[in-house]
Amino acid sequence: MIEADKPPPPEVKEELGFVGGNSSGFKLFWAFVMLVSGTLTTLSAKIQFETKAHGLNNCSRTLDDDADVTTYCPFNKPWFSVLEMKSAMSLCLILYYCLGWGKDPGMSDPSWKTVCSVWLPAMLDLLNTVLGNTGLLFVSSSVYQMTRGSVVVFSALLSVKWLGKELRAFHLWAVALVTCAVAVVGLAGTFEEEPSD
Repeated sequence: MIEADKPPPPEVKEELGFVGGNSSGFKLFWAFVMLVSGTLTTLSAKIQFETKAHGLNNCSRTLDDDADVTTYCPFNKPWFSVLEMKSAMSLCLILYYCLGWGKDPGMSDPSWKTVCSVWLPAMLDLLNTVLGNTGLLFVSSSVYQMTRGSVVVFSALLSVKWLGKELRAFHLWAVALVTCAVAVVGLAGTFEEEPSD
């Protein structure tokens, strides 16, 4: 059994598929994959919300509900895209339980106590996703993506407050830069003109 505070020996790393896991190229590759997949997720949700089709419900193209009512409406249902996203994420369970990907040798499956201890963070993540996708209905995808970057600021503040970590100078510069970027993009989003159909 491998102790938690010690890194696994090289032969175990190789067995687990971690070869090159500490190299800069490996880390850059996964950072790039996460950046691209996050961007594609946002863009596909925005494209889905702006797709229009004839449906059963009436909608208005203007704020005045009595004028210009049509059944040619956008598919603005954020809960459906959340269902798609969470269903796709749950497919990882098949990889974990059936194929054993991500399991450490000799480790047992998570206990019910462990599963029950993550229900609150999971529900907050679900709420975050629903509210974020609802916000995506009203702003451009670039504003949405940049505003989501504010998680860096909150993570830094909470890690200092609750975890007792100390931020170094480069952390503070990065948080300040992200704060400025989020503020500028958020301000630009307020001045953005409504597209005409």
